Amino acid sequence: MPENQNAQQNFLAETEVETANPYGEILNLAKHFGVDSKFIDFDIMEIKTECKVVGESQPRQVPAEKLNIFDDDKFFVEKVESIKQNYLVKFYDTRQVKPTPLPNVAINANKNLTKILATVSQNADTVYFKEFDKKLINFIYKKLIKVGILVGIRNKTMLEEVAKIYSVLRVKEFIDKDYSFVVTAGVNVNPSADDALVFHYKNKNKSTDENDKIDYSNRGYLLGVTENELIFEYVKLREGANGRDVRGKLLPTQKAKATIAKMPEHTENIYSKEDEEGIKFFSKKSGYVQEEKGVFDIKDELDVNEISFKTTGSVDTGLDTNVTLNVKEKDLTKDAIGTGMTVEANEINIEGNVAANAVVKANKVVIGGQTHAKALIEAKDAKIAVHIGSFDGEYVEIDRLEGGKVKAKKVVIKSAIGGEIIAESVIIDTLVSNSNIIIADTLEIKKLKGVNNKILVDFSMIKNTGEQINERMAKIKTIREQIVKMPRTLESKRCVIEENKGPINVIKAKIEELKSTNNTPPVTFMKKLKEYQQLVHEYNALLKEFREKKAAIAELKSEIANIQDGIFSSKVINHSNWREFNEIKFRLVDPARDITYSTRENEIARVITIAKVETEDGDIDYVVKKNNNVRKA
Repeated sequence: MPENQNAQQNFLAETEVETANPYGEILNLAKHFGVDSKFIDFDIMEIKTECKVVGESQPRQVPAEKLNIFDDDKFFVEKVESIKQNYLVKFYDTRQVKPTPLPNVAINANKNLTKILATVSQNADTVYFKEFDKKLINFIYKKLIKVGILVGIRNKTMLEEVAKIYSVLRVKEFIDKDYSFVVTAGVNVNPSADDALVFHYKNKNKSTDENDKIDYSNRGYLLGVTENELIFEYVKLREGANGRDVRGKLLPTQKAKATIAKMPEHTENIYSKEDEEGIKFFSKKSGYVQEEKGVFDIKDELDVNEISFKTTGSVDTGLDTNVTLNVKEKDLTKDAIGTGMTVEANEINIEGNVAANAVVKANKVVIGGQTHAKALIEAKDAKIAVHIGSFDGEYVEIDRLEGGKVKAKKVVIKSAIGGEIIAESVIIDTLVSNSNIIIADTLEIKKLKGVNNKILVDFSMIKNTGEQINERMAKIKTIREQIVKMPRTLESKRCVIEENKGPINVIKAKIEELKSTNNTPPVTFMKKLKEYQQLVHEYNALLKEFREKKAAIAELKSEIANIQDGIFSSKVINHSNWREFNEIKFRLVDPARDITYSTRENEIARVITIAKVETEDGDIDYVVKKNNNVRKA
């Protein structure tokens, strides 16, 4: 018979041993008694902890009931020199002592071995028994001992979680879900920090675009700051603190180093405040940060020849930083603002052209050249020589509009040679041809020279009134969608109520008769009456909701009417004669209707308006009114 088969006939008697390495002891027992090591297992009977404390000559034995002294982080890290554990364990032969069925437990540790996590898996086969909690803890401890982790200390969370699992198993008779918890935790190192200078204003520069791709055009050429904004700071060095892992090993921190020899110099436009953490430097006024020969200052105006990818990249100082940017390139064959550049400042003065895909944002902007068809200008107040691109803002003056788009509250144009204008009021010195003009208040034309101009008076297209009207129209649409099926449902319920009214009255009378003679009405009678009453209740509730929603629509329509009634004060003024093939249209939203007037050649109609009139049938109609009294208009 082979030797290993002879070994399998031997059994290990239960044996108690005190050891620091139970798994090493299994190999010794297997060799000594001729038993295959795979049949040997053990239970932990007692944990013996020895601790050497700073300042004490001899190690001390810490009994199980005193192991909570290690819960104090300061003691655990600073006072303990070393921790050692021995274990009194009982070895047994798994062929003679049937192993306790336990759920699967996965153990994980973090990189620094300062936290051990356990996950007890959901299990429908685990059976409750009285010492389940102790066996589960023993099972977890054995896994920790195998990899040299201290057991029985800093484990309060684990004990609480095991108690919860024990209770769940006792009540439900199975483990209902995965349970994850901290088995034991050391103390993480609190790293030291060298002193440093942090330039906060530079961190405002966005180096990536909206798709998180690196934006090479935005290099932070100018970085704006507001008054009292933190620009940069000196952060003092900070000493850290040691930690200790769950094996009891000390985790030393690195010593902090002083790296900054000199504080940044600055002008009187920057002030500083010192506290325990360092020195903070703030701006006294809005502007942009300038560093010249190591001296920091706050400036509010800068002259540059051009803004382009090659020279400066995009410039973003913000609208609230009081920075004035003067771009001097005036050669009309070149671009003052280059292709794809974004420029943002409080005030921007551009003497030349704005190229394709450029974006200019300012509270106030002046452009002495022309804007490309694909350029965008956004400003509260603007003056543009030749506008071919797009503008969005409050007020704008344009010398010549050549197919550009304008959206503002008030627009003043010297010459319009085609384009699209949306504004509350518009003044045009000379209107040529092919312009689309949308207004709410007034369009004043000093001289009309062309044809095919489309003029639309529409409150729903203008910024403020348009938002108000469109918001209410959207609400009306939503309510109408909600009530579209209500009339049919109401009619259906009403018919059922009417059809059953007679029979129900008979049932009610019969119920009253039975009650008067102290007899109990049949259950079917009471059920039918209750169902009928419920139907009536549902009908009344739905009818109330329907009427409330109809009233809400009427209120919204009234609000829209009040807003668009301003159209009856709107005016189209032309100080010269009209040319043919020009169209004036007044648009009502509710009721949806266009009132259109086509001008005639050499027609004299200085002021054109719309009026509400009552027809002979008593209906409301709308008509175009013309007069020549500009002063009265």
